[in-house]
Amino acid sequence: MSKDLIIVAGFLGAGKTTLLRNLIKAHSEKKLAVLINDFGEVPVDATLVASETDGSVTVSEITGGSIFCSCRQDSFLKALMRLADMDVDMIVVEASGNSDPTLIAKLLAQSGLSAKLVLKHTLCLFDPVKSYKLSHVLAVIPHQVAAADVVLLTKSDITTQEDRARARGYVRALNDDAPILEICRGMADFAGLPLRRPDRGIEESGFQPAV
Repeated sequence: MSKDLIIVAGFLGAGKTTLLRNLIKAHSEKKLAVLINDFGEVPVDATLVASETDGSVTVSEITGGSIFCSCRQDSFLKALMRLADMDVDMIVVEASGNSDPTLIAKLLAQSGLSAKLVLKHTLCLFDPVKSYKLSHVLAVIPHQVAAADVVLLTKSDITTQEDRARARGYVRALNDDAPILEICRGMADFAGLPLRRPDRGIEESGFQPAV
């Protein structure tokens, strides 16, 4: 039986780990495996998440670079293959802030993992202030937005309506069909997230993240 796969993307500070912890709680009835891609050599996020699950969730990590970069793709696919063969219902991948998830659907198809995993969502967390400002100088952020099938505007409780309206306009200019949802403190209606369009994510990306 195929397993659901959720990719959580977004630049540093957008709130990925907080959302991940809430997502795990929201799916407490399921067997979950989590793969965390920390850019640094010390897996801080993985250690934090593992400490909160009491061993009920399988937590793995890949450090030292983006899992979608050629330098880490083999490690990423091997980790996914291992998790796909485990007795779990869902696999959640928290990509590093410098990761471009554009090619995830293609990677799954080329590796044969699409027979075992169903890409349910590619979520992009977007801080209406920080992500917006950095999007003009960091090419990875627009790629993350464009690749998403759902964009989550984070920190809606501490940003202004003007900030969020500006962020919505930016997101919509890059991604004209992904739903844009406002959330705060990493809380979202995970069960009610719009379904992924089947053909999304097949495009090529010319972006090469730093290693």
